Amino acid sequence: MPPQFDRSLVSETRAIDEAEARRMAWTLARQEGLFAGTSTGMNVVAALQLAEELGAGHTVVTVAVDSGLKYLAGDLYAKPD
Repeated sequence: MPPQFDRSLVSETRAIDEAEARRMAWTLARQEGLFAGTSTGMNVVAALQLAEELGAGHTVVTVAVDSGLKYLAGDLYAKPD
């Protein structure tokens, strides 16, 4: 853990499958025009899960924490399975 991380400020963490995060990054690029990486894909997947759990009348906010630049040499933006 980084030294600036204060666990007392965190109420929940979620494990997100990397393949699901990669699919979301691809979806964000193709459907929303957001050029993001896997970390952002993970954040969006978790935010969508939380929004579904909370239901109508709630607002969920997340952060796009990376761009897709470092993934251009890989297969992230190839059509997912």
